[in-house]
Amino acid sequence: MDTRQQKNLYALPSRGEATPPETDNKPYFQWLLGPRRYPAFLSRVETIARQQGPVLITGESGSGKSTIAELLHRKSDRAPGPLSRWGCGEFQPEFADAALFGHTAQAFTGAKSELRGLLASAHGGTVILDDIDYLPLPVQGKLLRFLDSGSFRQLGRVDREEASDVRIIATTNKDLAALVREGRFLPDLLFRIRRWWLHLPPLRDSGEGVGHLAQHLLANIDRRPHDIGEAGWHFDEDALTVFSLMHLPGNFREIEDLVEVVATFAEGDRLPITAEQLVDAITNNIYGGREVIGITRDMNRDDAIERFLKLTGRRAHLTAKIVGCAPNTVYKVGRERGLLPGG
Repeated sequence: MDTRQQKNLYALPSRGEATPPETDNKPYFQWLLGPRRYPAFLSRVETIARQQGPVLITGESGSGKSTIAELLHRKSDRAPGPLSRWGCGEFQPEFADAALFGHTAQAFTGAKSELRGLLASAHGGTVILDDIDYLPLPVQGKLLRFLDSGSFRQLGRVDREEASDVRIIATTNKDLAALVREGRFLPDLLFRIRRWWLHLPPLRDSGEGVGHLAQHLLANIDRRPHDIGEAGWHFDEDALTVFSLMHLPGNFREIEDLVEVVATFAEGDRLPITAEQLVDAITNNIYGGREVIGITRDMNRDDAIERFLKLTGRRAHLTAKIVGCAPNTVYKVGRERGLLPGG
């Protein structure tokens, strides 16, 4: 595969699209993983895509699990076949059996006609089970039997079984081993679905990659000001540092929304967008305010100053912007705590 094809396949997904678009955008996962881990990750995805058997993808909410699941299908020999996705937590538990395995007419009250179910409909292709931890225990047992035998029985049918050639890709943001210990997930199912395993790290672990992603998202927002000059709409270096300090439990989803809000409320067409503008936009327009940056409500101001002096490499003016105090206050606290030279 040439480099251009590789970039297209791993392009940043657009919200609302069933499959990540094949564009020349710099890949989200390249920023997430960094230049050292990224090639090995791509190689691992390619290798697993060529294998048979179930796949388990783990990672926090918004970390790209669904994107990788769809990519595994597109890079496999099942790509010409159907791709179905089902969120295990999106429906009432009693519907899970019928949704996956189908049901006969009159199988239960209201079942007026037969339903084939996802496994039968996706024959020759792939079924992605998002948030498999929500699957009820009885349905987990039925899924385990299907993975072992390749056959299943529709809800309401007792006379025969149906076979289907389907690859299962499961995703979760939970610790399935902990759920096994709590009796909420079948150990044998965990052993079965983790044959091939991919874990996506949280965005906050990428360090400077968070800022690069924010810069990319800002450059592609449609509401950017007109006549912004050749430099383009961008964040300054201090703003990028602030991004690198964020916790971002929502990962890509959260930073995408955050950048759009900041861009919307940044004053006029001033370039670049500064750390002060970024912090002001977060404080005034984002739920949780400065907690997004890591300043909790119960945090003492001086403790916050000490923390961010350390995180920013003792940059007093940037710390003042983040904490929301005067630079003189930062210098005073920094000297008292031995972080800044006296004077």
